[in-house]
Amino acid sequence: MEDANISEGDYVLIERCQTARNRDIVAVALGDEATLKRFMGDTILPVPENANYEPIQVRSNQINVLGKVIGILKKQ
Repeated sequence: MEDANISEGDYVLIERCQTARNRDIVAVALGDEATLKRFMGDTILPVPENANYEPIQVRSNQINVLGKVIGILKKQ
């Protein structure tokens, strides 16, 4: 999530919730994997904050919002 100022080794504080609002950065479960994405629009479109990756288009029954980012602890 380079473009969101989240770097490798940083700690991300997640508030557990199952819903998201437009532009929230959320932790989502996609199958057996979890990832951080920016939540965009009224549809389910988790957008990466790294120009090297494309948005992931999924149906609402394929994704599970685990929580939203409420803080970042930067590594030193």
